[in-house]
Amino acid sequence: MKYLVSIIILAVIGFGLYTYSQKNKSEVSEPVENTSVQEMVKDEGKMMESKINLSGSKSINTQASTFNWTAQKQVIKTWIDTGTIQASSGNVVFENGQLKSGEVTIDMKSIVTKNTGGGGGQDKLTGHLKSPDFFDVENNPKLTFKASS
Repeated sequence: MKYLVSIIILAVIGFGLYTYSQKNKSEVSEPVENTSVQEMVKDEGKMMESKINLSGSKSINTQASTFNWTAQKQVIKTWIDTGTIQASSGNVVFENGQLKSGEVTIDMKSIVTKNTGGGGGQDKLTGHLKSPDFFDVENNPKLTFKASS
């Protein structure tokens, strides 16, 4: 179970960073220094890589972000459940384009199942995830993930 929680947390952080990198310049509340962007272009069928060099502390835009989660049953590899969850706050620190640290607080009551491996039962799975035998969101309404390196 701890393995599943770790995977969900890492997926949330990854998607948050991806969402942040896709923000328009007009949405950034402070100037971004040392930013260079090479747009992805196709040149005779070759894709050039996009490079963004960020520095400083950046807040995650929780209003514009939805974190997606995916879970897979250990014994049935084709059974995949998916859903969403919202962050209530968070920020990340970049140094010369490298992620140095960050902290994200997740609103556990916002967890929702979108699809299940069985094709139905989304409400049942959402209830199970919120129940005391899984995340126990009544007693644990927030989850905080801190990365220090």
